[in-house]
Amino acid sequence: MTWFTVLKEISLLEDNQLRNKLPNFQTAQEKGYPPMLDNLTFVAELSEGGEVMAYTAYMDFGRFYFVGNGQSVPKFKGSNSWRKVISARDAMLNKPKITLLNPKGSTSLSRLHSTVINRGWSKVESYADVEDIMSEPMFTQFSVLPMYRGE
Repeated sequence: MTWFTVLKEISLLEDNQLRNKLPNFQTAQEKGYPPMLDNLTFVAELSEGGEVMAYTAYMDFGRFYFVGNGQSVPKFKGSNSWRKVISARDAMLNKPKITLLNPKGSTSLSRLHSTVINRGWSKVESYADVEDIMSEPMFTQFSVLPMYRGE
């Protein structure tokens, strides 16, 4: 996938822009994530009519990126948009990535766990697993939900 292709299909949005396009939008904090994750950048695939089909998020923390789970809008489930936004996001990020598993709706924690493990990520079991990219106080803040690391 070239940058030209990515830019034609995928848009970067701030949370207020995404909120305007999704009536049930919730901030990361409203979804139960730590408060430090409330200014995420969203990667979204938009339909030709400007509707959000799927989205994910990221935030730069200096030595790593936090990356959010991918979400498909129900109307567009099955369109592979979820995979496109994850791939586009990951193509832009050149540092280790941290994600927190926080299942919503009918998605189970075990399903999310399997998804990230199958993508080559590892479960963060202790501070030793991330001491090269984050401080211990930050690790404590992130540890409120199951944490995984990808390279």
